[in-house]
Amino acid sequence: KQVMILLPFTPITKAIIPIERLRQTISEHPFTKGDVTTNVTVSVGISANYSKFTEPEQLLDGVCTAVRRAKEHGYNKVDIFE
Repeated sequence: KQVMILLPFTPITKAIIPIERLRQTISEHPFTKGDVTTNVTVSVGISANYSKFTEPEQLLDGVCTAVRRAKEHGYNKVDIFE
């Protein structure tokens, strides 16, 4: 499942802290349904310096690139596209 969160006018240094906390909290929480318990990982892509983009699609492409790189480097990671 994919979720997009927009944090306009938020410097990357301010955005990374809550994102990392959320990623860590989710990955450490055991999810249980019936007799099955599992953990979930979160791969996050951040697109920084969005003011340089001229089209909305460029922002989305940057986020998708960052998510793909996070997954390629072992999942449960945060990657920044600048």
